[in-house]
Amino acid sequence: MMKKRNNIIYNKAYLIASIIFFVLFIACSIVAIIIANTNPELYVKPIFYLSYAFTSPVLLMICAICFATFFNMNREMDNVRIENKFNFGRESGFYNYVLLTKRIKQISKKHKNDDAYIIYFSPSNIEVTMNTERNDDATKLINEIAHFLVDYFMSLPKKEKDKIAYCYYHGCFVIYLFGTEEDAVKFRVKLSDATTNIAINQNLKVYARPIFGIKLVEPDKDLFTNMDDASVARNISEKNYEESTIYSPSFRKSTTKEEIEEIEQAIKNGEFTVYYQPKYLLSAKTYTSSEALVRWNSKVHGVVSPGKFINKAELGGLIHELDLYVFRRVCMDLADQKRRGRAVIPVSINFSQYEFYSPSFLEDIDSIMKEYKIDPYNIQIEITEPTARKNEFMTLAILNKLKARGIKIAMDDFGVGYSNLANLNRLPFDTIKIDKSFIDDIVPSIKTREIVSLLIKFCKAAGIEVVAEGVETKEQVETLQKIKCDTIQGNYFSKPLPKNEYEKLISKTFQKIDKEGK
Repeated sequence: MMKKRNNIIYNKAYLIASIIFFVLFIACSIVAIIIANTNPELYVKPIFYLSYAFTSPVLLMICAICFATFFNMNREMDNVRIENKFNFGRESGFYNYVLLTKRIKQISKKHKNDDAYIIYFSPSNIEVTMNTERNDDATKLINEIAHFLVDYFMSLPKKEKDKIAYCYYHGCFVIYLFGTEEDAVKFRVKLSDATTNIAINQNLKVYARPIFGIKLVEPDKDLFTNMDDASVARNISEKNYEESTIYSPSFRKSTTKEEIEEIEQAIKNGEFTVYYQPKYLLSAKTYTSSEALVRWNSKVHGVVSPGKFINKAELGGLIHELDLYVFRRVCMDLADQKRRGRAVIPVSINFSQYEFYSPSFLEDIDSIMKEYKIDPYNIQIEITEPTARKNEFMTLAILNKLKARGIKIAMDDFGVGYSNLANLNRLPFDTIKIDKSFIDDIVPSIKTREIVSLLIKFCKAAGIEVVAEGVETKEQVETLQKIKCDTIQGNYFSKPLPKNEYEKLISKTFQKIDKEGK
């Protein structure tokens, strides 16, 4: 505030000086003319020409410089006033990209060899933050965060302050930070906590859900492109119910806007079909459950496997819609089988990690099961270990609520990455599925066989079912049987089948069991 007041004083001083010099110039010119007219003899004296020739241009030049400086400073002061007023969204129509650029150029001189990160942040979803004109609480939330940021940055030592530039841009805060990824993440946590506290303390009737995109600045790209990349990461966070996403070039390379729109339209058109792969219980010699696997029957591309569209759906923020689409289709098929008196066995459904950040996940599950009158016994939900490990507290809470509903939980792809046996004790899994990479080596590798055998013994002691995924040969089946594996899933017993073929296989199997039983 003091700096701004000093600038105003300096600005007025330049204006007064300019006026004084201009008056002096006019006065000197008038005096010179009067003297020349009243004393014609001066025209012949060189001293007159020298004094007039020197005084007039010098005064005129000084006057011009003062006026130019005044107008330049006036423009700078306008920018400062605009920045102070609009920089953090106090007026939603102004986007201060130009001033951000100037600040970055200024502080970049001291950090030529340092990494920089852009944190693209909104205190809630874009619909809320862009609707400040009609939502006073949203406006207040943005303003309070702005005040927090200003106070926080002003409190930093000069050395730290010179590492940061910031502005408010299209409904989001943009922080440009020189430092490490750890520095960016620490600031993100601080800002997230501040946002939540502000919403609570101010008793604001707006859903405060901090959403971040973080991008390592690429020096060969301009500021706008780097900001756009950070905004893409923020948008992915919002669509996939995550708080923060670090930008990856794959976000651009793996999918395009046209591909995302194509998948979105395919969901609306019902082009996705559920296939079922039965799981075979060795001890009972029958199919006891199955896994739902999605396929895309594209009108343009034909049948598309999940490996070619699941990642695109995640990057495009469509995985939530696709997960619920598959779950609804499974429930419809189970209800149809039951209505027609067909044999019904439990079905496991894969859910992505993003569902565990969706506030409506449990409500959506309950609503769909209630709509089709599905017994929870017939539903099993599969999640991967990274999903369980990413936010263990939240995952445990949701899994316990699912278990309380009677839904069983399976850990998929066990053995991939940093699998941890301790997770089997901490988290309420009913089943673990051993990844195909182990099964592929189980016959030729004694070490792999011993590891799988030890895992099976551990799970049996803990009352957990073990399913071997990707079993394709008779030798693999025999080996798994020797080490007492419970259930087999793979092409050896059955490949994934469309609904009609799957129903025939299950019905035929149960009819055979009935005959043998009689």
